[in-house]
Amino acid sequence: MIDNDDIPFAVIPVDKASPVPAYIQVEQDLRRKIVSGILKKDDQLPRETILATRYHTSRVTIRKALNILAEEGLVLRLHGLGTLIGASVNKISCNLNVMKSVVTQLISSGIVPIVQIDRQELINIPEFVANELRTIEAQKVIYLRRIIKVGGVTIAINSSWFVGKKFMGLENIKLIDNSVWKTIREHFGLELINVKNKIDLVHATLDEARLLGVKEKSPTLRLQGILHYDNDGTSAEYTSTLWGENVTLSYSSS
Repeated sequence: MIDNDDIPFAVIPVDKASPVPAYIQVEQDLRRKIVSGILKKDDQLPRETILATRYHTSRVTIRKALNILAEEGLVLRLHGLGTLIGASVNKISCNLNVMKSVVTQLISSGIVPIVQIDRQELINIPEFVANELRTIEAQKVIYLRRIIKVGGVTIAINSSWFVGKKFMGLENIKLIDNSVWKTIREHFGLELINVKNKIDLVHATLDEARLLGVKEKSPTLRLQGILHYDNDGTSAEYTSTLWGENVTLSYSSS
């Protein structure tokens, strides 16, 4: 157990030239150490003044960073005891062989995820989506982005673009049980027919890094998929999922 004012782990001092606010830099650095297991449940963090010195920032900045982590349950701020690590994040596995969503797989394994929808709107189709789906650019698509968390830690950022008249109105519909496939089945009578996946390595943007709790431009696994909901190929979805550091993807062939 860590219970002294020495910091037995390396910290990344605040970069004052970075566009990322200082408190976010501190919060992300501590979050990475919790997710990676460097800091474990019930470990006690050093005093705010010590952390401020090591991070080359103010005590106010440290307190703001810790408050964010406390809101997510990753640290506990206890009067008279200081700040303790409140949660340990175990590795989470996702099987790419099965046609089940991330949320469904988590629930089936006894894990209850928190799904936050931060984008659900009708937009002009991005060029890269039109290229992936081999469709014309001069049309509207429904864009949906979901942030999937377990134990206060973001494990995945899922973005989907839906093409086709059969999806009209999806931007205004509340997802059933946070499931896209279930919602499409119930509201539009469409069933998922096939999925074509591919995996590559990308560098996280500033926004993605903030959500995943990693450094900007960190190598991040991306699972891309093209999904069809009918036989004529007119109702399709392009999806892109960025995975956090605490997720293991499995795949087998026979």
